[in-house]
Amino acid sequence: MLRIACLAAGVIGFAVTLLPRGATLIYLWPWPLILTIGLAVPPAMFLVRLVRGEAAPRPGGPAGWLMAAFAVVLLLSTMLSPYRGAAAAIALMPLAAIALFFEVIAWRRIDDQTDSLLERALAWMLVVFTIDSLVLWLATIVIPNGFVHLWEARNPHPLGHSNYTAGAILLLLPFGIARAWRMSGRQRGAWSFAVLLALFCLFTAGSRAAILGLGAAAIVGGALLVRARLLPARRALLVAGICCAGAAIFAVANPRIRDMLRPSPDVVPDDSTLQRRAMLDVGERLIAARPVLGWGPGTTPLAYPRFRADVAGGVDTALQLHDTPVQIAADLGVTGLALSLALAIVTGVATWRSCGDPNQAHRLPVAAVAGTALAAYGVFAIYDFELDVPLFIFVVAIAAALV
Repeated sequence: MLRIACLAAGVIGFAVTLLPRGATLIYLWPWPLILTIGLAVPPAMFLVRLVRGEAAPRPGGPAGWLMAAFAVVLLLSTMLSPYRGAAAAIALMPLAAIALFFEVIAWRRIDDQTDSLLERALAWMLVVFTIDSLVLWLATIVIPNGFVHLWEARNPHPLGHSNYTAGAILLLLPFGIARAWRMSGRQRGAWSFAVLLALFCLFTAGSRAAILGLGAAAIVGGALLVRARLLPARRALLVAGICCAGAAIFAVANPRIRDMLRPSPDVVPDDSTLQRRAMLDVGERLIAARPVLGWGPGTTPLAYPRFRADVAGGVDTALQLHDTPVQIAADLGVTGLALSLALAIVTGVATWRSCGDPNQAHRLPVAAVAGTALAAYGVFAIYDFELDVPLFIFVVAIAAALV
């Protein structure tokens, strides 16, 4: 029953994601009520286990303690926030993701098929998201305006912004590649085509950070394949080099990204660059004003105007600061940022150790797939913040649990 409840909540949440402008649709009635019910499922599952007298599921090593400490920081930051009501509404999402992390740990211990089922589910999410995104992009932007502007028409579908499109595909892409790796014959061909389609959809987003994320995925994935004895070092270097070269060629071919790479003093920074610079400046002031526990989860729109007058350029208000480390530090203080960095390090070490397990030699461990996804998205997240959207924070939690 617990798994069925979690599956139902996940299917409903993903279905909302596929609707046009899904990232903001969740704030329009009746979706907030549905979202709140869905977010309550993982914590409820955790409490049910405790009521039954079952031991709280936790991973070995420091990961469980770090996750628990992060939950405590979330609660303290919320209670001490000058915008307590808004912070409390937003805090439910990361708390639910933490509960889901522990729940996946429990599933993995009682069912050997959990890794395979979750990998397949995330791979199919990639396929469905890609098809939905491309259909909406072609129907609403490319076809009405003509294919001449193919690379200039950035793809904001379905979540409402091209950065969301790039981030979602980048996070899910390694799981699709893993399915192609594990299959054979026609099934491998079908999954390979799905991966190529996802890469094309990723390029339609025109995201500069996605290029860096792809490069990180190629390098980290290649290193983990060598570690798992699935590829010789020379071949892995060749594959990683080809992937990085392909990403570089796309960067040069895309007009938006190419303009950012021109070493000319005549090139004026675009509006996006100016806005990001202003947001980082405000972020520094937000952190300096409340350095320990921050302003509270998701309270940037309320606190941003306080410091807007001290910054040149940019916008008058902002929903987020377009930089995940800065956003976490502004929301949860340097305490939350330190715990996030510690979790990233622990996850990286766990990934490396899992791939070096001699009992798993010459097999593609799910930790390598999930670790590659987290590394790619981690690089992308330096240039954007998307963990306020359920799709991203829950996939990150699942990937971390798989590691």
